[in-house]
Amino acid sequence: MSFAELGVNAQLCHVLSELAMVTPTPIQTSLVPSILSGRKHVVGAAPTGAGKSAAFMLPILTRLAAEPRAFYALILTPTRELAVQLDELARALGVFMRARTALLVGGGDVTAQRAELHARPHLVIATPGRMAAFLRDDDDIEVDSSHLTRSVKRQLRKVRALVLDEADQLLIPDFAQELHMIMDCVRQQDAAPAGFVRQTVLVSATMSGVMRSLVEQGWLQNADVFDHTNPAARMAELQQLEHWHLLVPQRVKEVYLAYILLNDIGLPRSMTQVELENDKAANRLGHKRKRERAAAAKIIFVSTCFIAEWLTLTLQAFGMNAVRLHSRMPPKHRTRALHEFRAGRAEILVATDLAARGLDIPHVQLVINYDIPSSGETYVHRTGRTARAGRAGTALSLVSEMDVLRFHAVEAFLGGDHGTSGGNSNGTHSKSLSSATSSIPELRAGIEEDDVMQNLTAVLKAKRLARVSLAQSGMWEKQLIQHGKSLEKQKRLNRPGQAQNMNG
Repeated sequence: MSFAELGVNAQLCHVLSELAMVTPTPIQTSLVPSILSGRKHVVGAAPTGAGKSAAFMLPILTRLAAEPRAFYALILTPTRELAVQLDELARALGVFMRARTALLVGGGDVTAQRAELHARPHLVIATPGRMAAFLRDDDDIEVDSSHLTRSVKRQLRKVRALVLDEADQLLIPDFAQELHMIMDCVRQQDAAPAGFVRQTVLVSATMSGVMRSLVEQGWLQNADVFDHTNPAARMAELQQLEHWHLLVPQRVKEVYLAYILLNDIGLPRSMTQVELENDKAANRLGHKRKRERAAAAKIIFVSTCFIAEWLTLTLQAFGMNAVRLHSRMPPKHRTRALHEFRAGRAEILVATDLAARGLDIPHVQLVINYDIPSSGETYVHRTGRTARAGRAGTALSLVSEMDVLRFHAVEAFLGGDHGTSGGNSNGTHSKSLSSATSSIPELRAGIEEDDVMQNLTAVLKAKRLARVSLAQSGMWEKQLIQHGKSLEKQKRLNRPGQAQNMNG
């Protein structure tokens, strides 16, 4: 089936062909006709990388082309980066009709955003916090008068489509106050024309219990529900990846990480020799020599903003081209980091889960779980950053003595057993964690402990430099105690006997 057969505007179909979007994905096949009808609310869930953003953007732009009007749709999303990404998508797809957008996000210039609202945009794309700020009194934002606030409220009552992107993340207590304020405004239809119908669209990578309850409790009456997150689909998505784990001592985890990155350990085996030869010379700090290595994009996931900051500084001090992405960064710095990574100027992105949620970052070939995720769902979201659109990709988890229980939980979620594997060539440190080797196989090829430890001195030096940088910024002093408490809590969560010294 083609986009034209789904009812997408002919000019928009031409734009899609120029963008090499020819065949609709399953979630697009489901959502596009339902949203186009405008008769029902729509709830859709599909795995990461399934094309959910286009699934709601295409029918909204098609309807907008048939009935051009200001403030046609309000699209809410949990993070600034996702909002920017959606704004770019709307502008790219809506070029045929010169679609106007207003991007309302924290950290942006309020005056410029106010001007975008005055320009009567077709689509308003916003984070809940900034959207709510424009609906509050002038004390909450720097406005000259309350007239703008009243006019925004009046205009939002006329939106024809309300979209909650990454709805499972929006429908949490953190956003409750802002969402209630926005929803109260949108629900008031006294200023709407006769026959007005507002359609609500919820899309997410998971069909959360909150989303289901909204339908079951009648908050979204007469809704079409499309769940493309069934176990079979999830397993099919995961099977596109190569999954590995590596047993490492916690105290030298960074040394193993550096060795993996320097030697391209874990890159998909299906990468062609042409890809591998299209490299750039990289200076291997600590050995004072240059080697050819693939400029493959890699994402390293960590559990906290502090670890993201510290690990990135360590990798940079070690001579690697790394950038970070976490919620405590200034918005401009986050945008710059994403731009550098997408453009290929930085090969490594160190990110927290929320910061990277839903981002479309193509050509990522390796995802490294530096910190084991707290749930199987998070593991799926992380690994969904690679192997997109049928490309090759690898997920590598670094499992220390403090990660055993979480690693078991991830494997249980994926349907693996927890039997003890056989022989081990990775050194004596892995023996105490042999029970952690089961459905996700252990990465053995190319990992020799003696070779890894050759980088020990250089990594320790890089860690010291990172600590100095953090101390100068004040972040080390503020976060060190909290980080230490977190590590102690992780130790207590492990059963006695599992958190052994891995050199013993």
